[in-house]
Amino acid sequence: MKFTRKKSIILITLFSAIFVVQTFFATKTGFDHNFDTFFPEEGEDTEYFNHFRDVFGSENDFLIIGIENNEGIFKNDFLIKLDSFTSVLGKVENIEFVQSPTNLYFVVKDMFGSIYEIPYIHINDEEKLKNDSTQLMKSTTMIGSFISSDAKSVSIFVKHKDGLELEESQKLLSDLKEKTDEFQFDSTHMGGRIVGHVYFTELTSTEIVILVAASVVLIIIFLFITFKSWYGILIPFAVVASTVIFVIGLMAETGKNLNIVLNALPTVLMVVGISGVVHFLSKYLQELRKGLHKMEALHKTFKEVGFALFFTSMTTIVGFASLTTSNIPPIITFGLYTAIGVAFCLLLSLFFMPSILLLMKEPKLNKTYKEGKLWDHKLRDAFLWLIRNKVLVLISFGIIVAVSVWGTLQIKPNNYIMEDLKEDNPMMKSYNFLEENFAGARPFELGIQLKDTSKSIYDPEIVRLINEIEEFAIQNYELGGVFSIPMMAKSTNVGNHGGMQEYFELPEKDKELKKILKDIRRYADDEKLEKIVDSTHTETRISARMADMGSYNTAPLHAKFLEFVDQPRFKEALDVHITGGPYLMELNNEMLVTNVVTGLIIAFLIIGIIIGIMYKSFTIILLTLIPNIIPLLMIGAIMGFTGIDLKLSTSIVFTIAFGIAVDDTIHFLSKYRIELRKGFSKMIALKNTFEGTGKAIVLTTIVLSGGFLTLCVSDYLGSFYIGILVSLTLVFALLSDLILLPVLLILFYNPKIKKK
Repeated sequence: MKFTRKKSIILITLFSAIFVVQTFFATKTGFDHNFDTFFPEEGEDTEYFNHFRDVFGSENDFLIIGIENNEGIFKNDFLIKLDSFTSVLGKVENIEFVQSPTNLYFVVKDMFGSIYEIPYIHINDEEKLKNDSTQLMKSTTMIGSFISSDAKSVSIFVKHKDGLELEESQKLLSDLKEKTDEFQFDSTHMGGRIVGHVYFTELTSTEIVILVAASVVLIIIFLFITFKSWYGILIPFAVVASTVIFVIGLMAETGKNLNIVLNALPTVLMVVGISGVVHFLSKYLQELRKGLHKMEALHKTFKEVGFALFFTSMTTIVGFASLTTSNIPPIITFGLYTAIGVAFCLLLSLFFMPSILLLMKEPKLNKTYKEGKLWDHKLRDAFLWLIRNKVLVLISFGIIVAVSVWGTLQIKPNNYIMEDLKEDNPMMKSYNFLEENFAGARPFELGIQLKDTSKSIYDPEIVRLINEIEEFAIQNYELGGVFSIPMMAKSTNVGNHGGMQEYFELPEKDKELKKILKDIRRYADDEKLEKIVDSTHTETRISARMADMGSYNTAPLHAKFLEFVDQPRFKEALDVHITGGPYLMELNNEMLVTNVVTGLIIAFLIIGIIIGIMYKSFTIILLTLIPNIIPLLMIGAIMGFTGIDLKLSTSIVFTIAFGIAVDDTIHFLSKYRIELRKGFSKMIALKNTFEGTGKAIVLTTIVLSGGFLTLCVSDYLGSFYIGILVSLTLVFALLSDLILLPVLLILFYNPKIKKK
């Protein structure tokens, strides 16, 4: 493109208008941590989950409050205070009901048909309290659900309204904190969906400011060191800042909010974008120093650097765009909008920045400026060492590949509900407390449908089948806080026998069980029954809580459970579904390996095609991919050996790193082709390429790695892992490009390029 003042003014006006519009929309961007966005978008499990929610409502709109009393919980003063606290919680706005050890009771029906409620704990009667404590410590339903095994902690189950918005969640948590502070228990711990929702949303909004600020400081320092002038700082910074604002504005226009995955997007865009901008500006200033007029310098820069910048941007775009093959919506969004951002940054670099440079006054430069010779000497010595040690290089990389493959195979696909929180995080401590003393705060849900709709969930034979399934699930998953029809029937049976825990079972005779089930339908709270039995009495749920043990550990448990319910006596009468948000997230995580491999294969193929079009050589395609696959294997080995699991946050590292790292390989090969066309021999051309691109590749890697390392300041381990792993991959790619690639070109590439 031939730049003129008129064209430059038109382009600047156009981009300025876009910037103003996008700035307006960028201010409308919100923050979100809705776990539903991490579920599979389609499939039988997702379809049933949506049906399950339509019938029974949300499965995870509850809170668990753990309360410690160091002197033990079976103390009158503590139990009276706990009972008062329970009553106060029930009056808080948006809370539907509260269950604690002090308001639980048995329903007893005497011989005359009268109904009585007998409390689990008689808080005002010391004699009965002693017996209550003995019975409760024998109770398999209370220990681990409402009472800790050491009898020093209790938990309170708080059911709040479904689907609370962020502001409502924040107010509810604020109200609960105010109430807990008033009662001054020894310690309190809280867990639940809205706790995570509020925490991660606030963390995201805080962290994005910290990460962007760290990136801005790093970029300004780098630009100052590189150009040592305001000219070289403001123009590149304006380009990358405009790119970030454009993408954030586009997200707002299309209804997308920032979340724990997308909060790294601005930093990634700035770091990736600055590399190409600096390449262009450096070449332009270099031509000015040679004495060219700014119009001539721009045209030459556009011609020589524009082509390489276009292809390197394309490979980066391909790397990010390959993330859209994932089945996880936030990953798709991250890949799509980052790819769009890189494309927009390319447009700014090739059209907006040259237009600004053309209209600006030509900077005063030292025409006699010469680069130091230190780099030349070091790179020349390094190249000579490579020539003398080609076999050693191949053997060394062969060993590295073998070890890396072994290490990569050790990676575990694994995710947690409380994903990537550091152990000293206050919320993580609360969740650990709930898991160590109680069943945890992770929901566990089973949906059960009758195949014969002429029957009822309340039929004794059906209840007995469901009870078998429930007892197996309790044992298999170590469940607590179980809520179901069989559980209500067994609790009623205990009540009918004076609270004796020995009777926590279904009566052997169907006649007795029918009476209990009839009483449940007649006297139980209708709202609670609607939560576990549908209106047609042909579908029910088993609702419980379990520890957040990670998808790697729950996968074999799911397989064992599904094998159990596949027995003919269950299969002929019931359709049993494991469901719930955490289960869907685990299904997604099981497909992460497939997603990563698929994304990389697509990236390999597309980038291979691009290289093939550029160089028209299958050998060059292989020689391009090999030095960039090895760094991925090396980072995989680090993950495998150090126990970093493959999960939502780390799954995107490989495709991001590959798309960026391959740029240096393309720069190296482009320079090599230019040197060959000048008429130099294969070895001289390679030497000139090594010395000519070595410094640029090293500096680019330092900038990119340093930029990604700014993510390590994050309290969220997902951002930390992206920062450290991508940085390491880029360093490994640098070593591969400057050590392995030259040796491969010497041994396996015989160029046939005509001299020009």
